[in-house]
Amino acid sequence: MLVDSHCHLDFDTFQPELDAVVQRARDAGVKTCVSIGTKLDKFPGVRAVAERFSDVWCSVGVHPHEAEGELLDNAAILIDHAKHPKVVGIGETGLDYYYEHRRAISRSSISGITSTPRGKQIYRSSCIRAMPMTIRSLS
Repeated sequence: MLVDSHCHLDFDTFQPELDAVVQRARDAGVKTCVSIGTKLDKFPGVRAVAERFSDVWCSVGVHPHEAEGELLDNAAILIDHAKHPKVVGIGETGLDYYYEHRRAISRSSISGITSTPRGKQIYRSSCIRAMPMTIRSLS
């Protein structure tokens, strides 16, 4: 079974033909898609796409490039959104050094990951190896 574990079906680019985009994925053998949240203010759109299609799920989170603009005081909002039945993880979150953006990590995102039943699934950016050390530092 093929799973697209990291897509952004909420992006404006896909909206005019979203049904066709999802159908093309199905036709290509993709059985499940996970549309990844990148900003909390955009999460309602991410969730709406997941609710619209039975084979699309989503995550809630703040992309590392957006962390400075969306600093969280605590993980409560992530945990609350993660309770939705179509949410399968917290992410996008973490450290992203691919583009050399040394931006603030959202510690609340990491706390949210470790505070939810679904938190064992970490949707990450390019430096997953740094995540365990960061999580331990928050304990």
